[in-house]
Amino acid sequence: MTRRIIALYAGVLLAVGTSSASAGKPLPSADAIASGKRLVLDTFRKEIDGDDKKATARTLIIAASRSGGDDVGQAALYMVAIDLAAKSGDLQLTFEAVDDMAMQFDIDAVQVKVKYLDVAVKDARSAEARTAVVDSALELIDEAALAEAFDVADSALKAAQSMAAKLRDADLRKDLAAKRRALDARRKDYAAFEKKLSEAKAKLAKSPDDRWANQIVGQHLAFDRLKWQEALKHFARAEDDALRRAATADLGQPADPKQQMLLADSWWNLAESVDDHKTRTGYRNRAVYWYSLALPMVSGLLHARAEKRIEEAGAAASRAATEQVLAGNGPPVDLLTLIDVKRDHVSGQWAHVNGRVNANSRCDGAGCGDAHCAHLKLTR
Repeated sequence: MTRRIIALYAGVLLAVGTSSASAGKPLPSADAIASGKRLVLDTFRKEIDGDDKKATARTLIIAASRSGGDDVGQAALYMVAIDLAAKSGDLQLTFEAVDDMAMQFDIDAVQVKVKYLDVAVKDARSAEARTAVVDSALELIDEAALAEAFDVADSALKAAQSMAAKLRDADLRKDLAAKRRALDARRKDYAAFEKKLSEAKAKLAKSPDDRWANQIVGQHLAFDRLKWQEALKHFARAEDDALRRAATADLGQPADPKQQMLLADSWWNLAESVDDHKTRTGYRNRAVYWYSLALPMVSGLLHARAEKRIEEAGAAASRAATEQVLAGNGPPVDLLTLIDVKRDHVSGQWAHVNGRVNANSRCDGAGCGDAHCAHLKLTR
């Protein structure tokens, strides 16, 4: 990677603005972060100047995850980690670091990612590097489209298409053409929903109990703004019977694990009953939230059911459940249950044991002091 990456600090992370759905902390001032970066660079000078940029980036990400309470230091650690990951040429690690930072700070992750993607496109010389850019671009297209950031999705698609042309991969070009058609269709659906949302808000102003309008406004609050507590009040007056029942039960915030499982099942079944991707994803994310809450307190088949469905929903749903916790959308969730020890470990053998995430044969859960036990990304 070239020195162009360095300039991205001011041009991206401090200037792209905030995410409308973010529940993170405000980003510290540019001057404060500049001071924090100098301290990070001084503290980790040897590692940063070393050859293994990826390993150092991971070290800084772990350090950042443990720096809660020091907003300036945490932001600076994430920024330097993102920079190093990008310099290493690992766009996937760069995106993961951006996601981790977005869990803590109010940044527009997709806007940050597309800037790094643009630089990667210019620097990709080998077939391997170009393929990696395409893979990351495809992920970003889906993420941006889900967030209705269609300008980012368009840019990511163009990046993928330019790499496909250089790779001379006819099948990939066909796949990207199909992706373009799907993106255009989603953009059209979004425009239609925006029109419906405007009509629903106007109708609610005159008729607060209108079922159709409550359902549309609830979807907007839940899926676009992550304001689930407000959304549930609208869903409780929605036109869909199953949705009304699930929302009413959710507003009761059940404490009994079996009731939590039943509520999670209700949201899961709602997700299975709809064809719209965004609605299905939103309902499934709420299901994962309640499955995660119940998981540490249930056993046997119920435990297996919750675990299986959390895994089936995928990492994005677990992140969404975490964001719901951070946004104050219900009782706290044991975030350790959302960790996939196979996916999120950096080194060593890890397992869920008695409600803890332990390093096998090294830690009894009471705190062994072994530095090896630091090698898990608890922010994921």
